[in-house]
Parts: sequence; structure tokens; C-alpha cells
Amino acid sequence: MPISRRQLFEAGAAMGVAAAIQSAQVSSAVAQQSSLSDAMKELIFSASAGANTSANILRQWMLGTATYYIVEIVDSLGDFEISEPIIIKEPLFGGSVPVVLDDFAGVPPLPINESGWDQDQVDISLFSFRENDSDVSRKPGTKEEALSAANDKKVFATAKSSVEKLISKTAPGTNGGRLACAWAVNQIVKVALGTPVGGGLATSNMVKVLAARHFRLSSAPDSRPTPGSIVISPTVYYPKANIGHVGIVGENGDIYSNSSNHGRWEKNFTVDRWRSYFVEHKGLAMQYYLLDDVYFPGT
Repeated sequence: MPISRRQLFEAGAAMGVAAAIQSAQVSSAVAQQSSLSDAMKELIFSASAGANTSANILRQWMLGTATYYIVEIVDSLGDFEISEPIIIKEPLFGGSVPVVLDDFAGVPPLPINESGWDQDQVDISLFSFRENDSDVSRKPGTKEEALSAANDKKVFATAKSSVEKLISKTAPGTNGGRLACAWAVNQIVKVALGTPVGGGLATSNMVKVLAARHFRLSSAPDSRPTPGSIVISPTVYYPKANIGHVGIVGENGDIYSNSSNHGRWEKNFTVDRWRSYFVEHKGLAMQYYLLDDVYFPGT
């Protein structure tokens, strides 16, 4: 199992992480796929079929005996793209292969120059799992109570009315909206219900909140998910990086989600297309969640 960023941070603290980070050489422009080593390409692309996956190095820095890379993974589906970041550790010396780190916890802060370009590119700390985000801090309700609260209808109405109006290009730390699928769902739910789902910007963390606090619905191929429920195929990092996506179910099998290449909220999937791509093509899970109204007391 790869080490986590929290372990990396704690281990590095005694070595003067701050000094190491401040002296690191940081890329100020996106490097293309050709900049990746062969071992890193194998690590990234063996998890995805075909030529529709690409990768861009957003940042890199040296720490101890390894180089760390923030890599944006991009999947293209015709005119539509999805993106999420991963962090790769590549040893400086021979004998070890690069690994994808398995969570976003405890990432050391990277320096931001005066122009603030890093905030426009990607702020990896926003992908970390927030403390207490998945605590079950209220007495759970029932699915019937959640449905009677009509929060699903409010979420669906907001998702529908926000098409091409919710702009993710200016979302902080998301590389101009390219890494904003979880951000966009959190924004829709916050507008509709007063509070976001949680989990930061990573689908792998958002699903932890959903599983801990909310109601998982049937994801059988013949199921008909409730409009306004959350559909998620969370990214996995181990043993290979395989990026997923998150959106909101609409009527008649439609799905709304962020478009990475357009930087905005769109009606861009159907349930069948989502299942075909994320489950059958990429081998990821597909889960539906109905939000428990007890976590949205203002509605």
C-alpha cells in the first residue's frame, strides 16, 4: 500500500519540510504528457483503456530522496472531458518505481508566488479530507423522511436551473474549473439546501461522506434513481490511478455535472452513458445517494 500524504508530511516535518519546499523548483507552466517518465506513464495509463486519457504535470517539487508530481489526469469523451489530480512520488535513485499516493491528507503547503498562479492551477489542500466531514453527528432519519422533506426535488430544481450558469472556471484551486466536479456538486447542494455535501474537491473523499451520512440507493442496471440524488463513481488511487466523476441525477435518466473543458455545469450524461463509460469501460463503481435531510436543518 502506498504511503499517505499525512505520513509523508509527518515524516518530513523533522527534516525541515518548509525549507525543502521553499527551495524546490516548481513548474510555472503545464508540462505535457511527453514530460512523464515511462514508468509514470505505465502507472497512469495502464488503468485506462484507449488513447482518450492524457496527463499534464501541474506542479513538481523535490523532497528528501524523491520528486513529487501533481498530475492532472484527463479523460476525453468526444467534446466532453473529466479531470482529477493525483500525486505521484518518484524516487530520485534507481531501484524503486513511482507510486500514486493514496489520499490527499497532510500535503505540505506549496509556495505561491506573488501572481498567485498556483491558486489558479490547483490547490491540492482543497482535495484533502476535512476533519469531522463524515462524522455521524445527528440521529439518522429514514429514507421516507428524506423523501418527504423534498430535498431531492430542491437539488434537482437547482441542478436543472444552473445549466450553463454555474461557472467553475473561477473556482479556487481547480485549474480553471478542470478539477471541479465535486466542487460543482457541493455548490449545487449548498444553493439548494444551505450546506454542501462535504468531502472537499476529491470524489474519493466525497463518497466517504455520502456513505457515512446519507442513503445509498440501488445501482442495479434496471434501477431508476431518484431525480436530485447524487451519482458518483469515485476515483481510486491503488493499485493504479483511475479517475471518476460525480453529478446529480435528473429526470428521464439525465445526469448533470461539471464539464472540465467547458468549465461550467451542464446536462452532459445519461444514466446509461455513465454506466457504459465509468463501469463497463473504466471498471469503477457507480453509486447513488439520497441526501438525509437531518444534515440540512435549514431546509
